[in-house]
Amino acid sequence: MVPGAAAMRSQYSDLRLPVTIIAGIDDQIADADNQSVWFHHAVPGSELQLVPRAGHMVHYAVPEQVAAAIRAMMERVFTGTEAKHTGKPSMTAVSQRPAA
Repeated sequence: MVPGAAAMRSQYSDLRLPVTIIAGIDDQIADADNQSVWFHHAVPGSELQLVPRAGHMVHYAVPEQVAAAIRAMMERVFTGTEAKHTGKPSMTAVSQRPAA
């Protein structure tokens, strides 16, 4: 973890903005369990999407899924449904990357 992010770890639980984390399970740079899942549990109301057979460049592996997550986040923000979140994290196992 970079020093700036590590210095703010104690403040992650204070975040009250919508957060969606999309991580490739096969990421060789940032470990999904030790970083993405941990961050997801540290941020109240966050959503985690774990992508099988995807690595660090998950936005290249499943661009449609990333775009859909952005659209869903925008819809929640602009319709005000995000304000109703329970503070409990939700985790989603997502579909496999499309065949090449």
